[in-house]
Amino acid sequence: GPILFAPCFSMIGEPPLVPLTLRNHDTAIVFGLRAQRAAVYASVAAALPALRSLGVNRLLDIGPDQAVPTGFTALPVEQRGALSPAEVSACLANHTFALINYPATFLCKSGIFAACSSHGIVPLLLAPGILPEPLSGGLSAGMHYLDLSAPLPLAPLERISEATYAWYQQHTLVAHAHDVAALLNRFVAQGPV
Repeated sequence: GPILFAPCFSMIGEPPLVPLTLRNHDTAIVFGLRAQRAAVYASVAAALPALRSLGVNRLLDIGPDQAVPTGFTALPVEQRGALSPAEVSACLANHTFALINYPATFLCKSGIFAACSSHGIVPLLLAPGILPEPLSGGLSAGMHYLDLSAPLPLAPLERISEATYAWYQQHTLVAHAHDVAALLNRFVAQGPV
């Protein structure tokens, strides 16, 4: 039979959307495990012109272990270390941007992207890629995230925040539970094979 896949859900909470007008715009969040954050830092220099055009002039590092490379000078970094999910959620709800270095092709399978979209963060993608259906999960550059390797679209940031948040509402923990229940009910209805 067909192989089914579902986008990730956020493990950092699913709060109501906070309007971008109430958020910090000059700092981009970098969070996740050490390897994901180190990949972001390895790619930031190439994205500096795009980051500056968005008004980003600082990074907020959240996660266990040291990920900021020695001698990293592209932007000032505030390191918060490992935080509880509630503390990470509060940071996401108060900021506009997060940097993600994950192939666009599989972005909907990224837990970091799920956390960002569940908070209406504007994801700034450092690792572009082709989005073949059905793996894209319905995501597109300029609508649900910004691809920093391409010219930035003129779409208002609020529209991207609202679109990524709306996309996530189809993939919440409750939506996943309903989908799993429907699959189990279908399996039970078919009876033994």
